[in-house]
Amino acid sequence: MDSLQKKGSGTPVSPCDTPRSSEKFGRDLRSGDGSGHLSGKNDKDKGVNVQVILRCRPLSEEEARLRTPVVISCNEQRREVSAMQNIANKQIDRTFAFDKVFGPTSQQKDLFNHSISPIVNEVLEDTTARFLHMGRLNGEFPSDAGVIPRSVRQIFDTLEAQCAEYSMKVTFLELYNEEITDLLAPDESKFPDDKSKKPIALMEDGKGGVFVRGLEEEVVRTASEIYKILEKEVYAAREKNGIYIPRDRFLQEEAEKKAMAEKIERMESESESKDKQLGGLQELYNSQQKLSAELSEKLDKTQKKLEETENQLLDLEERYRQAKCTIREKEYLIANLLQSGL
Repeated sequence: MDSLQKKGSGTPVSPCDTPRSSEKFGRDLRSGDGSGHLSGKNDKDKGVNVQVILRCRPLSEEEARLRTPVVISCNEQRREVSAMQNIANKQIDRTFAFDKVFGPTSQQKDLFNHSISPIVNEVLEDTTARFLHMGRLNGEFPSDAGVIPRSVRQIFDTLEAQCAEYSMKVTFLELYNEEITDLLAPDESKFPDDKSKKPIALMEDGKGGVFVRGLEEEVVRTASEIYKILEKEVYAAREKNGIYIPRDRFLQEEAEKKAMAEKIERMESESESKDKQLGGLQELYNSQQKLSAELSEKLDKTQKKLEETENQLLDLEERYRQAKCTIREKEYLIANLLQSGL
């Protein structure tokens, strides 16, 4: 179970900075023995039904980068977790008690070795036991592997060490909103409106227990086969931001993501095509601009030549007029001379 974290940025809230409320809230979730070991062997004698173990996670890298304030404190000795909340400028503390508390510095293996490994041993001794895990369940097996991979590894390691002959089948189901989904069923039979899917129902086993009828089973021989099934089937409905989402919703979101990615890819392709067209148009525009500049320059030169030609024509007209006047004057003089001679 993940620890409570206050989203946002800022500095940690200090009791001396914020006035405390006189109200204090608390809840004791301890079963009574205080050991923190989950065990199914003597539950009937003790009258214990559920033991609650809490592991508070540390801040993520993103939260640490944003300086997200830590709003919980773990007391492993007292098996208590205190959550601080600032309401109306008052700091209200809520304290919760558990059968066992693991602080943020604890590792997955610490929780498993202390509280889960004994259950696995009891299961191998033919004792029925169950553990419910809230929060992240890692599907691989690195150093921070979760309780399911570690439990599977311990079962196979123990059986192989005993050189025992065994057969193992696995079933995986999802219980969400009071509906059971068989995660190993074919994809076409996972939807409620599919009439061809096998009916799934809760049944009593006659020993006071309950089992689910109609689940698909797969035979497994190694731990890696179970990890593959976990990765392929169960962890397809992966947690997001630490919150589990149902498989159908996950598949829908993945389909929407794929459609959006394809749409973005098409838009990028169209944008690239438009960019190429724009580049071609830009080149054409530049060439037209260059041609227009050349034509404008030629037009200016032609205009200058026309002006020069006009000036020359005007000059010729003036010279022609002057020559014509000169000819008339000479003709007049000649005519006078001829009359005088007669």
